[in-house]
Amino acid sequence: MRDSFFTYFVLGLTLGVIIAQLSGVAVTLSRKNRRQALAGSVTRPDPLQLQVARRRFLVIAGATIMGSVAVGLAGRRLVSPPDKLSLPVEAALPVTATPVPATATPIPDRRTRGGNGTFTPGSGSNPGQPGRGNSNRGAVPTTAPATTPAASSSAPTKGPVLATVASLPVLSALKFTTPDTNEPAFLIREADGSFKAFNGVCTHRPYDLIFDSAQQMLVCNLHNVPFDLISGAPTRFPARSPLQSYPVSVDSQGNVIYQRA
Repeated sequence: MRDSFFTYFVLGLTLGVIIAQLSGVAVTLSRKNRRQALAGSVTRPDPLQLQVARRRFLVIAGATIMGSVAVGLAGRRLVSPPDKLSLPVEAALPVTATPVPATATPIPDRRTRGGNGTFTPGSGSNPGQPGRGNSNRGAVPTTAPATTPAASSSAPTKGPVLATVASLPVLSALKFTTPDTNEPAFLIREADGSFKAFNGVCTHRPYDLIFDSAQQMLVCNLHNVPFDLISGAPTRFPARSPLQSYPVSVDSQGNVIYQRA
């Protein structure tokens, strides 16, 4: 907004100077002709004087335009330094893991049933194999291997727990402070249930953002700039750079973990 105002102001000032110069030339010629008419000796303007006046006008107009451009460039650099347009958009790590239930499916028991109705580890010519009969001679107990919870799609690195899947509903946000850089940030749960984390400070000027649930945007109230929750990019000026994103993951217990840099 400041850049646009300053640019239009300089252009308007330059146009006003050109109009003033042209008006001055017209008024000067008109007065000269009027004086000559009153004196009764109306003559055509001297071509040499016209050439000098034209050259003087071009010099003044050119100097005005060059000065306006120089002042505009210097003022724009002082008032609003250029942003880092080359900052890449850091995509948050996709989170597709789902919490695994704590109770694993039991392995079917293949032991033989004895005559008294009880289960006994079998024995036979091949120890350790389910038996063929009710004899316990040479029995080798078999132990079912322990089942392990299914791993997530990407093994998360241990880090601070920001929230849980159950505590953060879809299309909501949680404000937190990054453990490693001590900066304000937001944990966002997207419409598809995935999680993303973005820095909570506006990239145009250091000003804390707020989460607008109606717009589903992170908004800077200083210049009313919304930031997209998927890419972190601003949707309007004066902000140009996207928000920094932080990688997060979900472990098998449903904890949303902050991945340290």
